[in-house]
Order: sequence, then C-alpha cells, then structure tokens
Amino acid sequence: LCAIESRNGVSGNGTVAVESVAQSPDGTLWIGTDSGLFALDPTTGATLRFDRANGLPDTWVPDLLVARDGRLWVGTGGGACVLAAWDGKEARFTALAGKVHIPPAPAEILVEDADGKIWVGPRLRVDPATWTATAFGPEDGCSFRTFFIASRARTADGHLLFGSPEGLLVVQPGSLHPWTFA
Repeated sequence: LCAIESRNGVSGNGTVAVESVAQSPDGTLWIGTDSGLFALDPTTGATLRFDRANGLPDTWVPDLLVARDGRLWVGTGGGACVLAAWDGKEARFTALAGKVHIPPAPAEILVEDADGKIWVGPRLRVDPATWTATAFGPEDGCSFRTFFIASRARTADGHLLFGSPEGLLVVQPGSLHPWTFA
C-alpha cells in the first residue's frame, strides 16, 4: 500500500479531498479533487496541478473517465471537458459546452456506452466522433430529479446504471430513438 498525500504534492488550500481517479494510457494517474485536477507520474512521484487557467471549467472534479480512444474526460462543477493536449508537463482542456453548443452545467457523472458515446449523467449523450449531443428528459423515461455523484456503471450487456436517491435508473442506449411526430 502507498498513501499519496499532501507531501507528494497533491494539495490545494490546506487539505484536499480526492473525488475521482483515472489512469491514462501513458501511465499518468489523474486525480480529481475539490481544488483542481492533479497529474501524478507514478514512476517519479511528481505531481502537477491544473485548474481554470488550463481550461478546466471549475476546480471541483467529481468524476474522471478515460474513454476507449484514450482521451481523458473530466467532470467538473462547471461542466465537462476533454484533455486536448498533454506533454507530461503542461495540459490544455477543451470545454464540452463549447464543442456541442450547450450551456455549461455541472458534470458529476461520466460513463461510456458500448458504442463509444459519452454520457454526462443520464440526461446528456455526446458522440465524440461528431461532437453532437442528445438530451434526455422525463418523456424519455428519465424522471428522477437527482443522481448521486459518480454513481454509474455499464453492465456486460451494455445497459447503463445511474444511482439516485429515488432508485436506480437503467438506460438501454440501443433502445433510445429520436422522437418523431406524424
């Protein structure tokens, strides 16, 4: 066991709460906290901190996702973003709101479906190949008002699960179709 604490460079203003963790294909350990995003090099123990100055929409990072294409998605209190550039020393992030032309909103849940689309909570599906987004609401069966932070999973058969104080929302992405009115 190894504890990574403030002495390892993972600190903000005093103590820091680790909210999320993900490892990118290059081996970098990404640590989402209540005071920014940290990149930890597991071979040297060196850490770097990233915040709004690097393009993060907010410094609270409750969820992280490394998608199948290797891209790091970052959920923040000010919206989701994607790691656009990383050279081991400097990082630049692109906000999702600008890419898909939607207003920024907290991004507390990230999960990838079997088709490679990224769900930002159960109400927004993003196709990173085309940067198009589909919103879902009560008319689609998403009637829960709130969801727990980072309470999500993808089952072996492709269903997406989202935990809520009101129950468990089960989404079958392949069964969702655009509304058409005749």
